[in-house]
Parts: sequence; C-alpha cells; structure tokens
Amino acid sequence: MALRTIGPLTLTGLRFAIAALVLSPMAVPVIRRLSTGQLARIAAVASIGLWGQMVLIYLGINHSNSAIAAIIVGLEPVLIAVWAALLLGERFAARTAAGLCIGLVGSLLVAGLGRADGASLAGLLFLLGTGVAFSWYTVASKSFLGMCSPVELTAVISVAGAIWALAPMLAEIALGNGFDGTGPRSWLMVLYLGIGNSVIAYSLWNRALRGLPAAAVGASLYAQPILGAGLSWLLLRDALPATFVPGAVLVLAGVYVASSARTRAPGSLPESIP
Repeated sequence: MALRTIGPLTLTGLRFAIAALVLSPMAVPVIRRLSTGQLARIAAVASIGLWGQMVLIYLGINHSNSAIAAIIVGLEPVLIAVWAALLLGERFAARTAAGLCIGLVGSLLVAGLGRADGASLAGLLFLLGTGVAFSWYTVASKSFLGMCSPVELTAVISVAGAIWALAPMLAEIALGNGFDGTGPRSWLMVLYLGIGNSVIAYSLWNRALRGLPAAAVGASLYAQPILGAGLSWLLLRDALPATFVPGAVLVLAGVYVASSARTRAPGSLPESIP
C-alpha cells in the first residue's frame, strides 16, 4: 500500500529514519564502546544485508506473482541454514533438514503454487536477491549478540542503515520519484513499517537469534505465507486456495520439527547417554 505513492528507496529510507529516531538513545552508548572495526562490520550488515533486502523486496513485489514469491520465502530458511553452516559452523541434524523441507512444501501449498501467471525475470532476480540478502543479514548479525542486547543491536543497525539510506532516498526524491500523491493512509503504513516492523519485529527477531540456532529461527519464516494469506482473506476478501489448510498444517509441522532439533557447536562432545 505504501509503495503505491512512495518510491522504494524513499520508503526504505523512511523506515530506517523512523527506527533510528526511536532507538538512537540506545544506539549512542553502544556505538561509543564499539571499536572501529566492529562498527564497520555492523555498517556492512545494515547496508548490504538489511537495506539491500528491503530495497530488493520492494522492487520485486510488483514484478512477481504469489507463487514465485512463496518459493523465495520458502527458500529463505534454507539459505539461513546454509549461511549458518558456512559462517557460524552450526551443524544441523537430519531433523532440522526434514523440518525445513516440510515447511517449504507447506508454504508453497498455502500460496497455491501454480495458480498464478508467470513472473518476470527481473522480479525473480529481485526476490532471489532478497532471500540471499536477508539470510546473510540474519547469520551475520548473530555474531554481534554476544556484545550487545537484541534491542541495542537493532538500534545500532537502524542508525547505520539510516545513514546509508539517506543519499539514495534524497536522490529518488530529487528525481521526482519519491512521492506521488502521498496521503494519510500512506504515512500510516510508513509508521507501521518503521515502528512495528523495523523496531519491534527486528528486536524480537534478534532476541530469538540470541537464544536459538539461526537455522531454527529461520524456520519461523514459514509462518509468513499463512499470515499473509489469512490477512488477505480477512481484510481484502481474497480467496484462499484449496490447498491452504493442508499447507498450513505442513508449515506448522515443519516449524516444530526444525525448531525442536538439537544442534551442537563444532568440536563439542555429544550428550552423554545415561
């Protein structure tokens, strides 16, 4: 809804600006105690991972159908598990892999795979880039949770992202593509994305990452197709596909199986058996 009157770079910049404004009191003390190298790494995570993910998903929304989007969303937990294995050395058991596969099938059924028209190549590339960027952001940001709290990390990333997003946003506005008949409803959507999503949701996401393996947290993304389809039916009266109910059951089963699997850090000993 916001993208109908606000450009993608402008919308992304506004999200970061709102989050930075709200969280800056928490961000400043953390920024002062972090080293230059640590700040540079966080800035890279904020700009490439989170800002890149937001811009790419906004560009991909109007170029793809629900089935293609469901495939990409379904691949994000898998990509998170791969990044976690490469960067964090997380070893996920067969139970986690099985849960990810079950959730992927369920998410495609929820979206009614195969009922929509084909997507453009640009839309497919944008959404694929979204999956790669967000999965890398998730795994890369997890390593900072040992030096700051989930909310503090969200605050620092928001400030760094706001600084990075300022120039592209101003450039889009200067070219006349930033705003087009923006009204109160659009600004309400911007506030939701900035506070409800960028502040609250990402803080909760980082809190989950602090206590669980990245692959297990990523499995929760399979709930998005259920929530999206359900809200579309409730608010917009969009018809649900016939495969919604069995797909939702598979999604919930996949999340449970993947999140209940036990993982060990590299080099750790297996649990003793009484």
